[in-house]
Amino acid sequence: MHVRTKSKAPAAVGHADPVVVQFQESVRALTETWDAMVWLNTTNLEVNARRREIAAWGRNANQSLADTFGREVDSDEIRVLFTEMPHLVPRAPGDRGRLLLAVLASEARVLADRGRTAVEALHPSVTR
Repeated sequence: MHVRTKSKAPAAVGHADPVVVQFQESVRALTETWDAMVWLNTTNLEVNARRREIAAWGRNANQSLADTFGREVDSDEIRVLFTEMPHLVPRAPGDRGRLLLAVLASEARVLADRGRTAVEALHPSVTR
């Protein structure tokens, strides 16, 4: 059973576990990249491909967090997913949860870097 929540408790924000902190920081970096690219009015294939990848990652990550922790963000809006995801992580994520968070953090960091590169190629001043 999945519990949909918009609450921020129990939040892992400020967590001492380095895997959780890495996840939080990676999602934050991806959020910044998303914010830089989502408002661009462009037909640039690279930027649009990165947008689609990031949006798909957000939906898939939300589902993975729901499968692992039994809670998901109740929104289809990508910005909301990224803002609320860190609050889904329990204080004690367990081994399976820590592994998931490590994988998600790695993926998010790669997507953030790729997205930032695509935006900077189009508009160098946007991400600085």
